[in-house]
Amino acid sequence: MANCNDVARLANVSRQTVSRVINNSGSVSEDARQRVLDAIAQLGYYPNTAARSLKSSKSKTIGLIIPDSTNDFFIKIANMLQKKFITLGYSLLVLFSDENEQIEERCLTTLIENRIELLLFTPTSINNRFLSLLDTYNIKAIQLFRHSYDELVSIAFDDVYGGKLAASSLLEKGHHKILLIEEYYPFESSRLSGFKQALAQYNIPFSPSMYLCNQRGGAEIDTIKDALLSYSPTAVIVIAKPTEIALMKAIFALPLTLHQDIDVLFYDDNEIAEFFEINTIAHDFELITDTIIDAVMNALDGNAEAKRITLKPFLLQRQP
Repeated sequence: MANCNDVARLANVSRQTVSRVINNSGSVSEDARQRVLDAIAQLGYYPNTAARSLKSSKSKTIGLIIPDSTNDFFIKIANMLQKKFITLGYSLLVLFSDENEQIEERCLTTLIENRIELLLFTPTSINNRFLSLLDTYNIKAIQLFRHSYDELVSIAFDDVYGGKLAASSLLEKGHHKILLIEEYYPFESSRLSGFKQALAQYNIPFSPSMYLCNQRGGAEIDTIKDALLSYSPTAVIVIAKPTEIALMKAIFALPLTLHQDIDVLFYDDNEIAEFFEINTIAHDFELITDTIIDAVMNALDGNAEAKRITLKPFLLQRQP
């Protein structure tokens, strides 16, 4: 049976380098990391007894890597999935990547050591090392809510449709000055694309003043206030709870009267929208989690699946 020294010899690196790659710690060149992963795959090396047993036993454990522990949407999905997996005899092990590629790799290493049978995750980026780890340990994986890897099955939302639906609902009410606010992520905004499509249908040209993108987790009330004052929108579409809270504080600080001076639409429903009777672009959580469960069971049974499964959001109206 192969050991760490065998991997080091085949990869032409030190034992310490093999350990750094396995534990995703310390500094390792891309070339050395790939040689170690290739050697692990060639030798069939597993770094501990628990991981080694992946070859001969089933753990009945599903891994889930969530990108944001503060996002109510992800927490609700995790809670619902856990309850449904329990009824099927499976455990759900949840870790958080904080939208960080290196933390995401460490999460995967931890889940491998805990003998997961399948990984559910929301990708932080396109990371070939992450794919190599999945291949090396023969872990099936399903992407949730983003499609970063063409090699893997994904279950995601049609956010282009959602962005278009959000803007169209406000345009139909007569709003022609709409501001879209969302957090920054290292990928193209599908919601912004849908937003632009809706504007085009109403022959309204898009301008940069219609879009405000905050650094993730750093929603600045003053920045939002400046945008409201300089552009003077009659309606705002806002995405992500921290940004929604910052917007509401900005509106009340100016002061503006909600639903009279300015209309607001949230992307994702929550208790704030319910309290202030705000319309939202919402999702069917039962459909989402049932779709995920079906995809997981199909993958574990070895059944072929569609590479991309797309779910549509809907408009939840509280105000006419």
